[in-house]
Amino acid sequence: MKSDEKSIQAISAQAHNAEADNRVLRNKLRKAESDVERLRAQMAGLTQKLSEKMDEVSDSVKQMVSFMMGKGDVNLSNSIRESVVGPIREEIRKEFDALIKEKDARIASLLSELDKLKGNDEGCR
Repeated sequence: MKSDEKSIQAISAQAHNAEADNRVLRNKLRKAESDVERLRAQMAGLTQKLSEKMDEVSDSVKQMVSFMMGKGDVNLSNSIRESVVGPIREEIRKEFDALIKEKDARIASLLSELDKLKGNDEGCR
């Protein structure tokens, strides 16, 4: 009987040890689940903040493009725009006028040549 008693005590001790181990593991599992939930909540918050920042950056880029294009709510004042664009416009106008003068001179030359050819053609008749 003593051996039965010892084996019952051994089995009982093993059961208690297993139960204690089980409690420890359940506590660790609860803590891990709690940590996971906390991290998920933190990630959701960070994702929301990231989304908001991306929207802000997108809005800022749109405003900058509108500003640079001279459209939208924010743009350069006329005097600043004229001081930037004015010299460029004047340079283009000068180049355009020079091209027109060059083409006019070429047309006049061709007309003169045509007149000479008509004069020679009339002289041959």
